[in-house]
Amino acid sequence: MLELDALPPIIEKRVSLFLIFSALFGFAALKQLLDLSWLVGVYLNFLNMNPFLFFCLAVYSVSSLFSTEANESPSGFTVDLIHRDSPLSPFYNPSLTPSQRIINAALRSISRVNRVSNLLDQNNELPQSVLLPDHGEYLMRFFIGTPPVERLAIADTGSDLIWVQCSPCASCFPQNTPLFQPLKSSTFVATTCASQPCTLLSPGGRHCGKSGECIYTYQYGDDSFSAGLLSTETLSFDSQGGAQTVAFPNSFFGCGLYNNFTVYSSDKHSGVMGLGAGPLSLVSQIGDQIGHKFSYCLLPFSSTSTSKLKFGNEAVIRGNGVVSTPMIIKPSLPTYYFLNLESVSIAEKTMPTGSTDGGNVIIDSGTVLTYLEQTFYHNFAASLQESLGVELVQDIPSPLHFCFPYRDNFAFPEIVFQFSGASVSLKPINLLHKLEGRNMLCLMIAPSPVKGISIFGSFSQFDFQVEYDLEGKKVSFHPTDCSKGGSRPTEEAPKEGSGRRGKKTPMPYSRESATQVGKKQVNVTKSCSNSTKSAQWECEVQPAMLTASLGYPDPKVVQKDNKVEEFEKSEANDKYQIMDIETAEASMGETGGASPRESKDKRRSSSSSNVHTPNIVDS
Repeated sequence: MLELDALPPIIEKRVSLFLIFSALFGFAALKQLLDLSWLVGVYLNFLNMNPFLFFCLAVYSVSSLFSTEANESPSGFTVDLIHRDSPLSPFYNPSLTPSQRIINAALRSISRVNRVSNLLDQNNELPQSVLLPDHGEYLMRFFIGTPPVERLAIADTGSDLIWVQCSPCASCFPQNTPLFQPLKSSTFVATTCASQPCTLLSPGGRHCGKSGECIYTYQYGDDSFSAGLLSTETLSFDSQGGAQTVAFPNSFFGCGLYNNFTVYSSDKHSGVMGLGAGPLSLVSQIGDQIGHKFSYCLLPFSSTSTSKLKFGNEAVIRGNGVVSTPMIIKPSLPTYYFLNLESVSIAEKTMPTGSTDGGNVIIDSGTVLTYLEQTFYHNFAASLQESLGVELVQDIPSPLHFCFPYRDNFAFPEIVFQFSGASVSLKPINLLHKLEGRNMLCLMIAPSPVKGISIFGSFSQFDFQVEYDLEGKKVSFHPTDCSKGGSRPTEEAPKEGSGRRGKKTPMPYSRESATQVGKKQVNVTKSCSNSTKSAQWECEVQPAMLTASLGYPDPKVVQKDNKVEEFEKSEANDKYQIMDIETAEASMGETGGASPRESKDKRRSSSSSNVHTPNIVDS
């Protein structure tokens, strides 16, 4: 048995962090209740900060979180979205063919859709996301802290929480940049359990530490999860190609101290930027400053340009050809954006989807394929095959379902997705991919494994500006050449300032924003009547009605700052013991590993009435 009393004090503190945390997560009782307060206590002890001092500082700081006044009108900004398979992405693998990338994307899609199915089948208490850390499709750069530290995160409309890995970390996946060090930032504040923001976490996903700090837990579809301190920081974004920087002080994010993932997670990103409908997502937090609007314009994977993610005035699409459909938020899956898909037309043939009560399709930028409810899909596929007059090939690569021989100059019928109030006409670039070496075209639509639910994926959204209006509760579509940066508002958004890094333009929080949770309208009041000397929030805010589950596997190997500590289980005391003290001490360094910086076409189809000549990405 390792004797801590025989160790020097500084080594004792460092070893204690691992002993306590591994022992903490080794108990079966954690399957019923996760209490990260021991972690936070040791975390604070390691930093030589008195817990009472921490509490006092947090109480004082939280009272001024939202002291700034709101802008009178929403402003706008634009950031780059990098597809993971783009040559601009750190995930890019030049040895893969375009078709291999498509197949891999389809495999990620089916994994994501299966997790949606699991969420619907479960009755849980923890917030969940269908995203796995290495399964996102789009990346975005942002800066966190003061001075600002650049991060590369997965941008996901299927997640709510913003989080990054923080140091010192008890269990973190490797990343190729140092972990975020909160105590080196002058604007970092850990929130308290008494604060109103903590109540926005679901009941099963929030816990109180020994010093009164708010601890979050967030599960990712399987047994993976992130846990740590719910905190506030300044988040900033480069807009207009870096010519302008916008900053959002006091943004809530998860400072991840225990990020346990059962599958491999890449070292090429360091967290998640939640764009979902929940109250802690980026778009909900900054809603008043952006008019509760955001939009994106997605390019095909092979493009050498970046897609665009727009907020505020710059997100608004106007003009001829804009169609809108109601947005629906479901109590069972409050993170996701649902639409009503009434029918799908192939040329002159219209096929109703059936019941559309309460939304029957999720619009999701993180799922590549479009999935149609199984019974409806088979009717759709049979009608499309009849319209094309082709025989399907026998050796269709999994997980695709509809491939047919390619021939030059064949007529492809117009396919229209009829949402409530909005007809969206899809071109071949939204539907087909040509497999190189196989002389076949494959349909990027598949049968959904989720009963009664379809998913409108990103492939079908190529070359559309898609606007989400959370306040107006609608989603709008506009055919757009996304290689030119997407649609522009009729009136230019007011300039919020410009400059290089260090000359930020603050975009302060307003005092109130609203987020629909289930069938209830929850007012997320930011300042209420709290004074500068009190953290007592006199707001009545109902937490999000999220459902999820959490299993806690015993961590046999714990990742810390890109170094691995092995633990040996003692049958006598059911605890873990560090086998290599020098490894443990070395792992408590200040950096998170090597520090190379995270690396920094138009395709339009011709059309005539109901027939298109395919203009398809040729692999």
